[in-house]
Amino acid sequence: MDTGTIGITKMMYLSEAKKRLEELQTINPANVAPCREDEVLALERRVGRSLPGAYKEFLLWMGHGSTGVFRGTDCFYYDLPAIGPGAIELLQEDAFPEPLPEDAFVFLMHQGYQFAFFRLSEGEDPPVSYYYEGPKGGWLFPVTAHFSEYLLIEIESYAKLIGAAYNPQRANHLDVLLRQQRKAAGYPAPDGPIIGRLTHPAPESNP
Repeated sequence: MDTGTIGITKMMYLSEAKKRLEELQTINPANVAPCREDEVLALERRVGRSLPGAYKEFLLWMGHGSTGVFRGTDCFYYDLPAIGPGAIELLQEDAFPEPLPEDAFVFLMHQGYQFAFFRLSEGEDPPVSYYYEGPKGGWLFPVTAHFSEYLLIEIESYAKLIGAAYNPQRANHLDVLLRQQRKAAGYPAPDGPIIGRLTHPAPESNP
């Protein structure tokens, strides 16, 4: 594993996400806190493998936090040591029959009952899978073909929650996937959109 340089200046996996967040103006750019390159390299050393380029770009963009997007969710740099073991513990508590893949990297956990991961062997902008703990147990399913797409959906979903202008096609994409997986797992269809279950509460000052 090359831990000498990140080469992030050449990576543009998240250019669309960055542009969209700027268009929506749902968070103050001054409140986006990036990781340092040496922190990302240290994380790669702990993992023992190179991280996908799109994810490194995310860390160097908002790896230490942002107001709004991912509100109430553990997905930032200092959350990472705990959420991987937390995901394994959740699967064990639910007696889920499938273990996480050996090369799974859990990058997000929301309120202890759902998490997202990608595999380190699936490229620089890898697919994202999601685990959701429901009333009849948990289910694990693919969400997006790329990490960059997942991030775009989170951005759109947050904009929807706080009433900002958003792209309905993008925001509803995850909802459609969830409905399909819910139906396949034998769950009844919810009355309304369920996309909010995979997003994060809007600030109390917003409706």
